[in-house]
Amino acid sequence: MLNITKETKVIVPRKDLQKIINQANRLYPGLKRQEINLIFISASKIQQLNKKYRKKDQPTDVLSFNYDEKTLLGEIFICPQIAQKQAKIIGHSLRKEIILLFAHGLLHICHLDHKNSTEEKVFNKKLANLLKPQQISQSS
Repeated sequence: MLNITKETKVIVPRKDLQKIINQANRLYPGLKRQEINLIFISASKIQQLNKKYRKKDQPTDVLSFNYDEKTLLGEIFICPQIAQKQAKIIGHSLRKEIILLFAHGLLHICHLDHKNSTEEKVFNKKLANLLKPQQISQSS
């Protein structure tokens, strides 16, 4: 189940994010019984979280926290302001950027990381699999 909290205005259809969840449920069957909270927050609030939990005093695009609780798998925080800037630089829509960030955060919640080149290859392959239903390329 996907719970969405918006502290800022975000225009991303829930059905687009649900497709990522559905694909994740196919790839990781254990996810079906757990909830994921998606929270859209301001640049200043995500900076506070980034400073507190990652010791980086700067805003970021996405943060994810895995709780591994019986019903709550984790939370994904996305900053639409940063996402909009990144989308403009890359040359795609805010919708596409939010979907990419959501899928990225979801993989982190599933205990995947990209701290070295080996992990990054696995992470990117899993990300591509999550994005298939959306037909979204990681690089475009």
